[in-house]
Amino acid sequence: MTKKNKSLIALLLILTIGVVGLTVAYFSSTTTFENVFVTPEYGTEYIEKFTSPDNWKPGDVTEKTLEVKNSGSVDEAVRVKVEESWVSKNGTTLLLKQGDNVAADIHWINEDDWTKVTVDGEDYYYYYYNYKLAPEETTSKLLDKVTFNPLINATTSCTETVEDGVLTRTCNSDGTGYDGATYTLTLT
Repeated sequence: MTKKNKSLIALLLILTIGVVGLTVAYFSSTTTFENVFVTPEYGTEYIEKFTSPDNWKPGDVTEKTLEVKNSGSVDEAVRVKVEESWVSKNGTTLLLKQGDNVAADIHWINEDDWTKVTVDGEDYYYYYYNYKLAPEETTSKLLDKVTFNPLINATTSCTETVEDGVLTRTCNSDGTGYDGATYTLTLT
């Protein structure tokens, strides 16, 4: 094959590729497909019965209930986050227990319907409802009452005075303990 023939074959090859490329470009088109997906509505109602006591004394029982209703149009899974805190009168965060005694005793009910799950290293925990909640269904109650443990001791400071040979000892809350404190139970 001569040099002239090789050049001619190369030229024909380049022309063929160019014509095919132009033809492909000439006959190509673009089409767009818009696919719309509509989701069902989600809705939840939280049904709570609770009146905040303003003078909660050790041994007092306060009614507290919580139920969850599916007001949407799709099945739901229900999880309730539980957070507790005690803050003393002087603003110090207190432990949830005094010795071996919990300060606020929450009466959880329906443990066949709810499962408690703790989170390692965190000061909160969850309750999961064991069943999917269909539209318009309501869970069983999670709890029914909270009791201020009567075994919790007041934290006091005392002063003594002697007058006419009579010793008087006066003790009052010092603002560092559960007496005069605020307990907050947050269910999310």
